[in-house]
Amino acid sequence: MIEIMEMSMEVVPEGKDEPESEEERLERALAVVKGDREASEELQETLAPFREEAYRFYRGRALGNERAGRSKVVSSDVMDAVEWVMPSLMRIYFSSDIVSCEPVGPEDQIVAERVSALLNYQFTRRGDGFVVAYKWFKDALIYGLGVAKISWEDRFRDVPFAVPEMSESDFNALSSENGVEITGFERVEIPPDEVSVQRIVQQTVMGLPPDMPDDEKAEAVRMAVESMPRLATYFNVEGKRAILDYSGPVYEVIPPEDFLYDPEAEELRDARFVIHRVFRTPDYLRRMESEGVYFNVEEAIEKGNTQRDGDRSDREKGFRNAENNRTNPWTMTENIEDADKRRPLELYEWWGLFDPDGSGRLTPHVITVANDVVIRLERNPYDHGEPPFEVLRPVLDVHKFEGIGFADMVKEFQETKTSLRRQILDNISWQNNGMWEVQRGAGVEMESLVNPRPGGVVRTDMPGAVRPLTPPPLQQAGFMALEFEQTQLEQRTGITRYNQGLDSRSLNKMLALDTLIPLIDGSVKLNKDIVEGDIVVGSNGKGTKVIKAHPVQVPERAFEIVFQTGDVIRSGGEHRWAVKVCGEKYQNMSPDWEKLPAERIFDLMQSGHHVYVPRVQSPDFTEKELPMDPYVFGAWLGDGNSHTNRFTTQDAEILDAFEKWAKGFYKGGVEKCSKQHSGKAITYQVVNTPFRKMLKDLGCLKDSRYEDTKYNVKHIPEIYLRGSFEQRLALLRGLMDTDGHISKNGDSIFCSSEPALVESFVKLIETFGCKADVNWRETCGHKFPNAKPAAHVVFATPFCPVTLPAKVARWRTREKFWEKQRIVSIREIPVEPMRCLSVEADDELYCCGQKMTVTANTATGITAIMGASQQRIELIARLFAETGVRNLFVKALSLNRQFVRDEFVVRLYGEPIVINKDDVSGQFDILVSVGISASKQEVVQQQMIQLIQMAPGLAQAQVMTPDNIYAIMVKLLEGWGFKDHSQLMTNPNVMGQMTQQMQQMQQQMQMMQMILQHPSIANVVPQIAQQVQQAQAQQAQAAPPAQGEQPPAQGPVPMQGGAPV
Repeated sequence: MIEIMEMSMEVVPEGKDEPESEEERLERALAVVKGDREASEELQETLAPFREEAYRFYRGRALGNERAGRSKVVSSDVMDAVEWVMPSLMRIYFSSDIVSCEPVGPEDQIVAERVSALLNYQFTRRGDGFVVAYKWFKDALIYGLGVAKISWEDRFRDVPFAVPEMSESDFNALSSENGVEITGFERVEIPPDEVSVQRIVQQTVMGLPPDMPDDEKAEAVRMAVESMPRLATYFNVEGKRAILDYSGPVYEVIPPEDFLYDPEAEELRDARFVIHRVFRTPDYLRRMESEGVYFNVEEAIEKGNTQRDGDRSDREKGFRNAENNRTNPWTMTENIEDADKRRPLELYEWWGLFDPDGSGRLTPHVITVANDVVIRLERNPYDHGEPPFEVLRPVLDVHKFEGIGFADMVKEFQETKTSLRRQILDNISWQNNGMWEVQRGAGVEMESLVNPRPGGVVRTDMPGAVRPLTPPPLQQAGFMALEFEQTQLEQRTGITRYNQGLDSRSLNKMLALDTLIPLIDGSVKLNKDIVEGDIVVGSNGKGTKVIKAHPVQVPERAFEIVFQTGDVIRSGGEHRWAVKVCGEKYQNMSPDWEKLPAERIFDLMQSGHHVYVPRVQSPDFTEKELPMDPYVFGAWLGDGNSHTNRFTTQDAEILDAFEKWAKGFYKGGVEKCSKQHSGKAITYQVVNTPFRKMLKDLGCLKDSRYEDTKYNVKHIPEIYLRGSFEQRLALLRGLMDTDGHISKNGDSIFCSSEPALVESFVKLIETFGCKADVNWRETCGHKFPNAKPAAHVVFATPFCPVTLPAKVARWRTREKFWEKQRIVSIREIPVEPMRCLSVEADDELYCCGQKMTVTANTATGITAIMGASQQRIELIARLFAETGVRNLFVKALSLNRQFVRDEFVVRLYGEPIVINKDDVSGQFDILVSVGISASKQEVVQQQMIQLIQMAPGLAQAQVMTPDNIYAIMVKLLEGWGFKDHSQLMTNPNVMGQMTQQMQQMQQQMQMMQMILQHPSIANVVPQIAQQVQQAQAQQAQAAPPAQGEQPPAQGPVPMQGGAPV
């Protein structure tokens, strides 16, 4: 705690003959605090109703104009605005370190990173920074003013200890230690020994007068012996020791009603004073007095609690408590005496400029007043000399201290929308619960009329006495007015239905819930199962992130679209497609792609136009760790034996592929089988490899030729269908080089009699965004009348599906054909629940359907609208940073410079960081990490990834070193959340040292081998061994064996390589 600094000089004020007394100084300080408090309270009295109203609108409480029997619903626009902005603000500040230190001079470059780590550690780890920032930001957004306080605190924790036995000197030393409290012990005195007693007796007798009577001498000796110091031993000593647990800045968010300030100030730095109204219990005040912080505490307590009834700050707190159904805890205690002990006292902590000695010189001071008693008066204990507060305002008002909160901006819209919604609901209620016209004196049973039941009867004395009153129909003007107010609200706040994912018109741009959406890992999801963050396939075949998966809605119109590849997609009428349009005779093709809604495409095709959509470009899924080389696996699927590890081929290229793969295993290879039954083709078997086990694990190999089951048949496993483009292409070429054919026209044809293989082959073709036509034939001609039916799968691809030269020579393709595909038909269908997605692809395109049909992003301009909203949020974040957050950390750094005394260790991201006073004494610029949103950070990360990809060329050009690459990777890993990057990468300098050490060890080993192999050394080694043997024998003879031991056996020393073992 901070001790009171006493004034060392006495100055006689002008017009006085004697120095000012302490009592007069305290009276003058009290007058200053009371005057400033009253001036500020006048301003706060005018602001309090606005804060209460802001909180009421935030909580969506009743407006006070409700009528019985009518709707009482309240629109929640203020809360919606605040709660939508909060996650974005928190993400901007806490997606990485919130603050960094930029060194002013080169001498501080090394320690800048450590000081940055210290400030972030103190705020986020030890200062509950996330919660503090959350409350601070929310106060600012709701009320227009958020206040935070920063101070220094030493926190101790009690650690119990127990010592079984201690000497008296150790016990005295322990009990005198600071922070040690002894809670129990047993003291046992040790009587003085006989020698000491005799010595005391002799010394006493010699010091007595010779003529002293014997009885007096005896009494003197007895008293001397009894007064001898008696030592003691302490047993079972128990206690607790206060250990410093944390020494650093602490952060606190102050309710706006408890923060009083100079009413003439426009900025905090211009305020002549600020006052923090705080409540403390009598026990707390007494403890602070014992530590030297407060004085006159008992006087303040005895004067009693003098809070004014109906105090403005109490009213605001009471209003919030009432809104949250909370009561004052101090009124819940029946015992008045206990309540007085527990009830806190109201303190006013004044910070400002004060003349302590009447000399006219103003210096920063802190004065604390409780019950009109000054209990603290000292110079500002902090070296920065400023009040320990910082304020936030989301929107600055002109020449005013208070900012503009969201409640001020939104409340008028909330009132209007509440009124409109109530009218609409009242009208609907009237429609559902109509009124009746009843003729007087008709004898109508009113109870049965007002509370009807199914099948009930209403009796009346007069026919026609009861008839319903028809309410006016629900007018569209109310909905139009509600829409207008919503539009105005969005313009005021920048928070739109687009960035909230709530725009009904954008939600019309939808696909059916059961539409297949391919993911970049090769899997597929239904549209209804897609979530934000999923990586879908873009039009370029690469991955693109889903940034918004919108709620399920029902479009106004729906269409079924059939594409040339065979895909059938159902979409909403406003769902957009990237298209090119040409005339009825395929003339005048539009040169560029344009995005048109499905209903516009429907109109164009009805008028005879032809419409095309782009084809996906070589979908490249993420690379998979496959159990077997995809080309070899494809070749076996085509020409392999279905129940053995054999294959048949006459192509040297295929045999070479199997041999290369088999040689990857110890003694692996390919051998020709002893029996051949395949004409010109030769049957081989793969030996000394896990080939058979791999096929069995993949479920593609039968146990025998006689096994007839739907399992263990040739097919393409799912993992191969999800491989990268190169992996799937290699698989396709293995299949086509064996069981494939290129016709004279250049068409690609795959033949197989295995239904499961045919089915999975079609899926393989579809993963490339291509179409495959299957034709089953009962026989393969008169030469093989018993052959099983075979399928001919005809397909086309933009890339060559074969590698054998003879087949490559016949393959043909048309590049322009693969640019686009035609929409075959479109028809309007009944509407159904659908859903739309927003992706972050630059061209706003992604793939859908089994054949990867390219479709467009959901809403035109959503990206721009979201970008504008993000700019509004970033402006608030930057305003927070420059007017409050940065200053808060400047004061935190100043407190560290003032109070850090000893070296200590901060453990951050698993690494110890040593901090000492010299580190924080440097000169730094404090930078708050805002203004870079998550999307911009991802762009920076992509740029760093591109740098890594360019590294080989840059290194060859000698413009990038391993240290540069390591630094980029460290930044990437930290951005991805891997703070402890030492487990994932090794510093190239460390690797260089390890390599150098290994080289030195190898050189030493080589030198040792050369020395031992030298003839002179080789002759000396046996001689040395013989001398060692003789010395051991002499030692054994000189020392007789102990009892029960056998004498050492005599014999030659075993030798190995010319040296003793």
